Amino acid sequence: MLVTLSGFILNYVVTPASVHDIKVVYELLEGCKQSVILGDLSYLSSELKNDLEQEGYHLWTPFRQNMVGAEQHNHWQLLVS
Repeated sequence: MLVTLSGFILNYVVTPASVHDIKVVYELLEGCKQSVILGDLSYLSSELKNDLEQEGYHLWTPFRQNMVGAEQHNHWQLLVS
């Protein structure tokens, strides 16, 4: 599901539980005019981040807790202020 920070639904895709979120990211972003995308850990992929940057999007995902710099990076509110 693609929503605004205020919770307004922009788009959604219904898939079987066996389909990984990354598989439908381009379908979700179809027609999306927002350039900054906040995703959960299921979107943590340097390949996806690079691909989306080439499409004009900036993907932000939290780091896993054991990743270097996670504590500072995971304060996403700083990005949207």
